[in-house]
Amino acid sequence: EDDIAWLPVRDKRDQLLRDSDWTDLPSCPLVNVAEWRTYRHQLRNIPQEYDGPDNVVWPEAPEA
Repeated sequence: EDDIAWLPVRDKRDQLLRDSDWTDLPSCPLVNVAEWRTYRHQLRNIPQEYDGPDNVVWPEAPEA
């Protein structure tokens, strides 16, 4: 039951990670790559950091 409640959160998180995959490429032209790594790390850790899907606070993506 708890796993089912997390499904929409994981779906959104996975989409945000896919949308920002390009920031991990060696050819990424951004100067704030470290900020993007931190953002992606925060996204990956959402299920471990929050005690329930209703408590999730989404990190804000850095400037592209």
